[in-house]
Amino acid sequence: MKRIFIIFYLILLSCSLIAQITREEALKIVKTEILGDDTLKVNVYGSKAILPGKSTIATMNNSIVSPDISAWMFFIDDASFQNWSHPVRFVFIGGK
Repeated sequence: MKRIFIIFYLILLSCSLIAQITREEALKIVKTEILGDDTLKVNVYGSKAILPGKSTIATMNNSIVSPDISAWMFFIDDASFQNWSHPVRFVFIGGK
């Protein structure tokens, strides 16, 4: 059975005004904080819209549930040439 690693990386922005983080800002966080700017050997795919909290996401063998906040979802394939027989990462970046 394939294993799926899930990383819930949540960024909560706190200020006097409620701010929503953009997809580009979220992708930058993934590239710098999660991948350390080493993006040559991995594939990163991101949702086109913010997912509502507790969204169910279908995977190849089962499903996962997103955190209880609205968030951008990123799928990181660390070994893109291994035909899906390896762990992958789901990263959720959210902010309010």
